[in-house]
Amino acid sequence: MEKFRQISIDGMITDWLTIDPIDGNPSEIVLFLPGNPSLMNFYKQFCRELFKELGGSKAVWSITMGDQAATGHSFRETVAPPPTPSLDKQLRHKAKFIDEYIPKGVKVSIIAYSISCYLLLALIKKKGVAIGTLGDDAGAKLVDSLYFIFPVIERMRDSPLGKIFLPALCYFTWLILAIAFIILMFPNKIKFPIIKKILTSNTGSPPQDQFVTGAIELIHPVMLKRVLNTLKEEIEQVKELDISTIEDNRHKMVFYYGSYDGFCPRKYLYELRERVPDVNAYLCRDSLHHVYVAHSSEQMAHIMGGIMGNKSDERMR
Repeated sequence: MEKFRQISIDGMITDWLTIDPIDGNPSEIVLFLPGNPSLMNFYKQFCRELFKELGGSKAVWSITMGDQAATGHSFRETVAPPPTPSLDKQLRHKAKFIDEYIPKGVKVSIIAYSISCYLLLALIKKKGVAIGTLGDDAGAKLVDSLYFIFPVIERMRDSPLGKIFLPALCYFTWLILAIAFIILMFPNKIKFPIIKKILTSNTGSPPQDQFVTGAIELIHPVMLKRVLNTLKEEIEQVKELDISTIEDNRHKMVFYYGSYDGFCPRKYLYELRERVPDVNAYLCRDSLHHVYVAHSSEQMAHIMGGIMGNKSDERMR
């Protein structure tokens, strides 16, 4: 049973997707926290496939980052976009959703992707969302396990893509937004096939239509500026790995690194294993890209279903 709605969390408009078992009363929730951009059309297919992989017995929920909901934008807002929420505000946004919307007495597994991995570590450390019960009462929420996929959790500035994106964002954001303003003038029936062609992979595999719809939502100047501003803050703020939080909670954590990832290269995985020898950290052997939702949502959901069911392939070690 799939539902989609928009809610306000800490004053930020948020898209909220829920896929629940037929009885509508889940005893276990898998909360998926997307990266940046977090437009739900990028991630719906992954959430649907993950729900199937888990046998339809666990609810799969997901929320966008604050103020990254797919809403209409007025002309005034387009010309003069409002301030972009900071990463600290995005942290409070996630904490407040967990506090207010996840029912008590429900077991929770959290899957974080990309920059949300960094926010999830900060959530554990700063906001008291520790592994175990959230609160002292018998009906408290129980965070059972945490999964970090393509984890952007350290040294973004030093990563291959960080070295490219930071100067580009410092000097050329205005140009990117100017191009977005021009694209905005064209109707979707023209933009859709062009963007779909651009996003087709080298092997000829086209992106799913829903992903293309998300891409059209992304290149609206208001949304694009928020995403680019957040990306710049990520590169500047994400520095040293929070090793103590990982050590304290390692037995409930699983990390999944891409084999070719410009934001979190595989050497970060090897260094993590050296610093925390018994950490559950895997390397993707299927050549999935960091932006796996463009072409590989079903494959990634299958991998996550195996990991969550303790059926991960030893070759990923």
